[in-house]
Amino acid sequence: MGSEGTVTQSAASEAQQGFGGTDGVFRFVVVGDVLAKGLGAGLTRLTTIDQRFETVNRFNESSGLARVEVYDWTVALPKILTASEVDGVVVLIGTNDRQPIRVGGQRFEFGTPEWTAAYEARVDGLLGVIKAAGAKAFWVNLPPMAKPNFDADMKVISDLQAARVVAAGVNLIDIRPNFSSADGAMLWQDTDPNGNPRRLRTREGIAFTRQGNDVVADVVMKAMLAAVSEDAPKLPDAAPVVATEAATPMFGQAGIDDVAMAIDAKTIEREKPAPKAVMVSVPQNTRFDFVPEPNSSAELLYRDGVTTTAPVGRFDDFSAVVAAE
Repeated sequence: MGSEGTVTQSAASEAQQGFGGTDGVFRFVVVGDVLAKGLGAGLTRLTTIDQRFETVNRFNESSGLARVEVYDWTVALPKILTASEVDGVVVLIGTNDRQPIRVGGQRFEFGTPEWTAAYEARVDGLLGVIKAAGAKAFWVNLPPMAKPNFDADMKVISDLQAARVVAAGVNLIDIRPNFSSADGAMLWQDTDPNGNPRRLRTREGIAFTRQGNDVVADVVMKAMLAAVSEDAPKLPDAAPVVATEAATPMFGQAGIDDVAMAIDAKTIEREKPAPKAVMVSVPQNTRFDFVPEPNSSAELLYRDGVTTTAPVGRFDDFSAVVAAE
């Protein structure tokens, strides 16, 4: 699996504006459905490390572009973009769009020419809102899904979105290849850079696990950074990032244990910046005193970051589940 998503820009793309706002921080809003929820969480963890960026996560799990009567992003997004200074918008949406579209008194069934025309118009409308606000748009293509029929329909939606995004001259980030096997099927799991197995998708084969969301966020963040690299400043010297070889799981949370985050099973150590996004509210002097039993799996996990395989048949043994799905 590649480490970066594919970014497509039209030749008619508008010239890049300067990086960030008045304070030099590139703030972007993540909008969309349940997949955007997970992506926003992963990007929040990443931007806690990279102080040049800041994530604002705004999602509606049941939202989409097909049923604007349920939630209309073209109405909601302008309010979000005017509430504070925003430099970019990351869009990941479409898992709820395999349904009829109503326009006036007419109802168009999914996949018909009328449905396609109406859906394209709604993609154009959302892109128009982002452009009107002067923000950079980063549209993330839908990933592969577990069930073949559902995946085929999501591919139709994703391709429609991609065509309109490229035509509009904004950034398209294609993550599908990163989460597909050699035969094009959805990847349930892979291995991290240290060779440890990690599960990417949840049981229903639509959303991502926490580890999966971190992988998606890494792909999207690298693609975003590449798109604005000419304007992006170097990381400030006041907040150096040092990677050590100690294998540590991704438990680090800024403000809790003074470790912003662990990436690729390597501990990230840095000075103690004030976190931009508070994931958990914990009193400043709270202590976490936990002494695992010597030589137990808990000690291996908390001390060395080594995970053990669950016994066959236990509730957290996913091997049989993956095989069945």
